[in-house]
Amino acid sequence: MKDDLIAIDNLSVRYELHGSTFSGRRTYVNALNGITLNVRKGETLAIVGESGSGKSTLAMTVLGLLRHWTGTISYNFSEKELTSAKERKLRRAELLEIWRRSSIVFQDPYSALDSKKLVKDIITEPYLGHRLGARSESQLLASELIMQVGLTEDHLGYYPDQLSGGQRQRIAVARSLINRPELVIFDEPTSSLDVSIQAQILNLILDLKEKLSLTYIFITHNLVVAKHVSDRMMVLYLGNVMEIGETDSVFNNPLHPYTKLLISSVPLPKADYEMKQRESREAEVSSITLPGGCVFHPRCPVATSYCGWKSDEVLQLIRREAYLLLGIEELDAEMHGDLSFTVTAGDEETARKLLDVVREKDRFKIADAQLSGNSISFTLFESWKPSLLSSGGRAVNCLLYDVEFMTAHGLKQDGS
Repeated sequence: MKDDLIAIDNLSVRYELHGSTFSGRRTYVNALNGITLNVRKGETLAIVGESGSGKSTLAMTVLGLLRHWTGTISYNFSEKELTSAKERKLRRAELLEIWRRSSIVFQDPYSALDSKKLVKDIITEPYLGHRLGARSESQLLASELIMQVGLTEDHLGYYPDQLSGGQRQRIAVARSLINRPELVIFDEPTSSLDVSIQAQILNLILDLKEKLSLTYIFITHNLVVAKHVSDRMMVLYLGNVMEIGETDSVFNNPLHPYTKLLISSVPLPKADYEMKQRESREAEVSSITLPGGCVFHPRCPVATSYCGWKSDEVLQLIRREAYLLLGIEELDAEMHGDLSFTVTAGDEETARKLLDVVREKDRFKIADAQLSGNSISFTLFESWKPSLLSSGGRAVNCLLYDVEFMTAHGLKQDGS
């Protein structure tokens, strides 16, 4: 861990939803699922993904602001290593050490700053709270920081309501630096700002990193921003790591189908650029009941038969095609387990037509289908759980890059 500031191993987080059912059963949101990640000293690591992918949950866990998690997080702050796990809760002194040496800049500069406090008190509050020095020393640091973030000492006497959104975010950045942290987490720091201000804040963030030798975790759903600010990029989907690698490498040659989907939707500023949007399957997915196998398989345009298909997912696809192609509005079904089910059509001729439709379409991922009268018995393939594997100098969580799986099933890697 010598060159790593943070080392995360098999981190999982679940939130309990209170009052979500009438049955009395507990319902959980699977926010993070077995995350393993190293944050190198001096780098900017971008964490990207759609809303609900677990980006902010990861940040809150690293900062010690969430207590209900499993796995291990190791901190290597100034040669002092702290290790935390669910089995051994962090002591108060350890939490204070983490909060002293790390900080966060939130998305909304309007709600992140106390409107009843002067700017000078907002900036110095963490310094005084950790008892790092006298009030006079904190005021000197605040004066220094306010100029480093592009404002003047006059702004120290303002209230947040007297400042613009961009100025407020500069204040938030100054506050995050008052304790001279080693790690700063930025959680969508420019998404609520005007486009004309966003570039100024991003350039300020990059400039401060070089001047103060900081390590950043930069959370964003904007891949253009991630490309501009980061050295490495991690792609999250439903709390699972899809791909990790050097930012330029990921952009120039994305490996995971989800990464390809995200990048294909980004209009690049080139005169000859033509957007080629990759298709994604329509599917209802949820962090409450995660899809089996690869969590992205219900939406994946190149999913194999072994990516985790379950009876209810395939039945939903069959019902949709039965309605679109054959005009069948109702289709009775009986589930026999995760990998087998029986469908009953109106008559034998209709059932035969439906079976022909299923066999013609590779998307249904059927291992076997048997017709008996007006009923069809379907059997699916056993899923092969993907893992984060090294490929082309980076890690990707996809069966198409699992040599053992591809060899065992006689499949060729799809480079599309």
